[in-house]
Amino acid sequence: GDVGRADGCKKTPWTQEEDEALRRGVREHGPKSWDAIALALPGRASKSCRLRWCQHLSPELDSRPFTPEEDEEIIRRQHEFGNKWATIARYLTGRSDNAVKNRWNSTLRKQQLGAHDTEAAADDQAVRVCLQLFPMTAGVLEEEAEAAAAAEGDVATDLTLGLPGLGEASAVDLSLSL
Repeated sequence: GDVGRADGCKKTPWTQEEDEALRRGVREHGPKSWDAIALALPGRASKSCRLRWCQHLSPELDSRPFTPEEDEEIIRRQHEFGNKWATIARYLTGRSDNAVKNRWNSTLRKQQLGAHDTEAAADDQAVRVCLQLFPMTAGVLEEEAEAAAAAEGDVATDLTLGLPGLGEASAVDLSLSL
């Protein structure tokens, strides 16, 4: 049943009959005179009528699934404008701000977070591999590291790498600070 509210407006799903009455009202008054249109819909406020039309019933709306190109546009514009859905929707013909917002929140935002998680995981893996190849002594002062290396008989802190048969000019100098 209908939920009674202090302002006299329903907060229930729209019925097919109400949708038809709204379409008739828009045909009679145009999609601007929402107060006049709401008079034919007992319990529905003009704002509710406008939102129902603009978000769901307008024949200009495109209700097909979003295309990959539209998704790319939403992602690009969300990075540019943030969550300004009405602004972003202007770049997508036939898409309401609400449809764009729902697409972002239901799918694209999660994909973007997943992409960042994948990048972060790859970075973490690269750090782990690097530390395995080039272990470091965390928190050890330079003098202590040199003393420890000398005690182990390993005192080289400067390395020169190059290819055999090439002169000194082609060598790469790697100075290691321990």
